Amino acid sequence: MGGIFSIFTKSPFGSLHRMMDKVIECVDIVEPMVDAFIDGDYALLAKEVERCSSLEYEADKIKDDIRLNMPSSLLMPVAREDVLHILSAQDSIADVAEDIGVLMSIKPFSITDDIKEKLKELEENVIEVVKKSALVIDKLDDLRESSFGGPVVEEVEKLLYDVNRHEHRTDDLQFQLTKLVVDKEDNFSKAELILAMKIVENLGGLANAAEKMCNRIKLILAR
Repeated sequence: MGGIFSIFTKSPFGSLHRMMDKVIECVDIVEPMVDAFIDGDYALLAKEVERCSSLEYEADKIKDDIRLNMPSSLLMPVAREDVLHILSAQDSIADVAEDIGVLMSIKPFSITDDIKEKLKELEENVIEVVKKSALVIDKLDDLRESSFGGPVVEEVEKLLYDVNRHEHRTDDLQFQLTKLVVDKEDNFSKAELILAMKIVENLGGLANAAEKMCNRIKLILAR
C-alpha cells in the first residue's frame, strides 16, 4: 500500500519550493548590495556580492539535483517541461541577483541623489515582485491537492494578477530611471554610463524573470 501511495504522490513542487527558498536568499542580498553601492561603500559591496555568489552557487546545486532526480511526467501532476521551465526561471532570478552585484562592483563611480532615489525605488519594487512570485510557488502543493480546481485556483490567480501588476510598475520605474540616467549622461564616463544602464536593465530583468515563472504557472492553470 505504501509503495502504491508513494507513486501517486510524487511531486516536484516540494523541490521547486526548496529552490525558491534559496533564490529568495539570493534576492534578499540585492537590497544591501544596492545600499552599499548608493553609499559608495565598495568594501561592504564586495562582501555582499561574495555572499550572493555563494548562495547562487548553492541554488545551482539544488537546480542540478532537481533535474537529475526528476521523475517522468507519468509520475507527476504536471508536465516535465512545465517543471523545467519554472526551474529555469528560478535559476534566472538567482543569476540576475548575482549579476546586479557584480555590475555594481566592477568600477567605483558616483551617482546623483535623484538617481539614487529612483534606483532605490526600483530595487524595492523589484524585490516585491519576486517575493510575491514566491507566494505563488508556496501554493503549488495546494493546487496539486485540489487537482488544480476549486477556491485555491482563484487565490493563486489573484496572486498572479498581483505579480503582473507590480511587474508593470517595475517597467514604469525602469523607464523613468533609464531616462534619468540618459539625461545625466554628461556626469558619467562612457564606461560608467554603460554600467549604469546595465544595472538598471538587470534590476528590471529580476522582475521579468519572476513574472516569466508565474506566467508558466498561469499557463498550467489555463489548460
